[in-house]
Amino acid sequence: MIYDNAKCCTDGHKNNTLDKFHTHVSLGIAFNKYYFAMVQNLEKYYFDSAYMIQKDKEKTKLEAKILNQNNIVLR
Repeated sequence: MIYDNAKCCTDGHKNNTLDKFHTHVSLGIAFNKYYFAMVQNLEKYYFDSAYMIQKDKEKTKLEAKILNQNNIVLR
């Protein structure tokens, strides 16, 4: 994704990869007899770790406080 990134995306992919606020990397791997796929997701904490999930038969609700880039709860 970074190859020729300046031309296609104004360095967006490179800048996202090098974002100093990323705290975690998630990797996903899926394969079968014919295909192989690997995904990398660069992450940072966006929500306070004290969150609540509510589920019923039709809906799932996530309730959390949003953090700013310094992991400070925004009120």
